[in-house]
Amino acid sequence: MPKQPEAGGRPLRRDAERNRQLIIASAKAAFAERGLQVTLDDVAARAGLGVGTVYRKFPNRAALVGALFEDRIAEVEALADRTAGSDGPSGDGLAELITGLAVLHAEDRGLREVLLADERAGDQFATTLRRLRPKLRQVLDRARADGSLRADIGVDDLPVLMAMIGAAADRSGTGWRRYLELIMDGLRTGGERR
Repeated sequence: MPKQPEAGGRPLRRDAERNRQLIIASAKAAFAERGLQVTLDDVAARAGLGVGTVYRKFPNRAALVGALFEDRIAEVEALADRTAGSDGPSGDGLAELITGLAVLHAEDRGLREVLLADERAGDQFATTLRRLRPKLRQVLDRARADGSLRADIGVDDLPVLMAMIGAAADRSGTGWRRYLELIMDGLRTGGERR
């Protein structure tokens, strides 16, 4: 991975890049567990760094949350690329897509809270969804064509389904996997509305 430039545009020194990656990893874990209540002091303690080091890399919590959100968006894009380009059975690509999105939502409390509470993050996610729409549609169309997906399910249903998984994760901890299976059963052909 190339070194991220500092605000002045220069590449980071090796130790500075290591600290940045340590901060990101620590923040990712902390926000996933505790959500938006995490402070930069919490991140510094978890990373084993001084809070001043964290502030040098990220001037405020919003900047750190933004960097974490960008990482999650990149994961969604990689998942969409992988499932749209899959040569396997289309039902497998659909299951991988839905499961991958569900895991991101269920296991990252911070992501759920950002999407619900931060209008800019919601706008950024909507922009990403528009960009990913053709790939997501490709996965859904392939599954629909081979009969493994109901005809009335579209790309716009995905964020709502993921919000449902996130709500289940908030209420039931790891029980969200049962609700994912119920959703998957409801998406399959044979689950059509009457």
